[in-house]
Amino acid sequence: MSVRQGSGPTPEALPPTGPRSPARDRSALGLAGPEWAENHSVGRADRSYGEQVADILKTERLTLEPAARADLDILHAHWTDAEVRAFLFDGETVTLEYTAGAIERSLRESAAEAGLWIVRVHGSDDLAGAVGLRPLDAAGTEIYYSLAASGRGRGYATEAARAVVEHALTVLALPAVLAEVDEGNKASVAVVARLGMTAYATEPGLLGQMIRYRRTR
Repeated sequence: MSVRQGSGPTPEALPPTGPRSPARDRSALGLAGPEWAENHSVGRADRSYGEQVADILKTERLTLEPAARADLDILHAHWTDAEVRAFLFDGETVTLEYTAGAIERSLRESAAEAGLWIVRVHGSDDLAGAVGLRPLDAAGTEIYYSLAASGRGRGYATEAARAVVEHALTVLALPAVLAEVDEGNKASVAVVARLGMTAYATEPGLLGQMIRYRRTR
């Protein structure tokens, strides 16, 4: 994601899945284990989803439902919000086709390749954010997320990202989940630290160095 320190509010956010996202920053990993299983639940979606991403993930405060076509308008409004796109897309506005493409890939492709979940607070119909998985070059699978303004500063980023990471490491049986964070993005680095990720590589980015992190099973 393109979060610039000091340029405005610092969202806990990652770039959304798309045909080719112009955004760059990612964050948040966790370790699968019995404690997560005891405090989180997985259910089947009531709406019509693809066969690959059909699990509803629930945490203490949040429900993560697989993105459905019915979510197109609300997700697009979220991804094109001025504050969200300022950090995720360097201010660029993604098209409706871009957002629709992200949902369609989540419906038809494997969760490890294109899984996308809509985040809501329990008991609310309002979108609090989105979390997903996608390939990071040839390195493996990365996690990304974005949060609505109303969800920032509440720990939702860590909570939602952890649910998807644990799902990826257990149910999807991925050997590792990756994240890529702007070197100066203190907010994302803090999330990474809380979730136990380890830095393993540095890559050049549009606005500076990008640090790659990973967590293995």
